[in-house]
Amino acid sequence: MENREKQRCSVCFIILNYNEIELTKKCVKSIFKLENAAVNKSDAPQADEPYVIILDNASPNGCGEQLFKEYESNNRVKVILNKENSGFAAGNNIAFSYAKENIDADFIIAVNSDVLFIQHGFVRKLFDLYEEYPFHVAGPDILIPDRCFHQNPRMTVDGYPSVEQVYTMKREWEASAKHLHDRDMFAFKKYVRERYRFTWWMRALFRIKRTLEQTVSSVHHKSKGPIKLGASSDSFHSTASSPIENENVQLLDTVDINKLGLYKKQLKNVCLQGPCIIFDRRYIAERDVLFNPLTFMYFEEQILCLDCYLNNWKTIYFPQLKVVHLDSGSTYNGRMGFEEFCQKKEQSYRRGIEGTDVYLEYLGRHLLSDE
Repeated sequence: MENREKQRCSVCFIILNYNEIELTKKCVKSIFKLENAAVNKSDAPQADEPYVIILDNASPNGCGEQLFKEYESNNRVKVILNKENSGFAAGNNIAFSYAKENIDADFIIAVNSDVLFIQHGFVRKLFDLYEEYPFHVAGPDILIPDRCFHQNPRMTVDGYPSVEQVYTMKREWEASAKHLHDRDMFAFKKYVRERYRFTWWMRALFRIKRTLEQTVSSVHHKSKGPIKLGASSDSFHSTASSPIENENVQLLDTVDINKLGLYKKQLKNVCLQGPCIIFDRRYIAERDVLFNPLTFMYFEEQILCLDCYLNNWKTIYFPQLKVVHLDSGSTYNGRMGFEEFCQKKEQSYRRGIEGTDVYLEYLGRHLLSDE
């Protein structure tokens, strides 16, 4: 077998694409606007330029073929056309296999096609943070601007999502799926919220609601004393007003994280969200896949978090790194009729429920069997 020399780059980006072209092109454009890391001046001139792998998951609208033609002459972009929609985990794993075989990168960053890199100095800051705080897996501050919502991080108990957390989420998803199946008032309210999310008045309501929540939570927790978090979720450089102490974190989800302003703190051993996840060279070398292939979509991040715990690999959330998530799925939801919306959302919840079952089985096999 021919031993081909790998292309060198500081950062390789994997973009999973489905039925999208314009946002994907914007994502690629934002990546190539990032400054070069310039960590090794002895490398070839292109060594510090990013490399981008786009995996199109058999998009039925033909956008994969369009992207292939768009970047066919660009030697720093590879478009892979998957023959079937393999889902989130398998799609990313196909691109990861190509990267391992052909690209020599310091980091691989898996991103959604609707993520934009607009922070000046993002790559340089990534290398600086890694030098001071080495990690296997890391995540940036992911902002959904229209909702003023920060998606990272999810807090964990003892370094991985607890059985209580997962069962709570599963019960909520089962209830939501039933409401959508029955097409009841809950489903209609959810549809209206998605349908008008991107109107100016709904954006204004989101901003007012978020500001009020943060203000009320800040006053509430100042009156009760310091915020208490799980033992493995300690901060490095705290930027919020209250210090982080140890204890009880299992009820904190991303909504709580936003209310308390904890997205401003650098945290380790947390669950990182899928729109943008960073993997270091050691993870790349030691793994054959990025994500557990047993899920189609949803709960890959929680299983990744558990994997890192089992291998004693550090995961870190860096608020110093920032990306924007345009949340195009919600935009698409807003163009649907009520019937199609209910069908799609119910299917999404069912996928999520399947993911919780995979996680719980995985957790039981690897942890409970050791007791």
